[in-house]
Amino acid sequence: MHHGQTVLVAEPDGQIHWPSEKGHYFFDTRVISSWTIYANGESWELLNGGRSLLVLAKASAC
Repeated sequence: MHHGQTVLVAEPDGQIHWPSEKGHYFFDTRVISSWTIYANGESWELLNGGRSLLVLAKASAC
């Protein structure tokens, strides 16, 4: 993910495992080097890592 001078490089499930080159960068400085997601004290389980597909429908008059 990239926005302006901020870049986020993470695993497909959104986590950042340390040690690695992944992280949240501002300019050339890594601000976050480790990020783990928990839900109710349980570790995060990726259910779908596929890309989102935008589907456009075209309506036509008969």
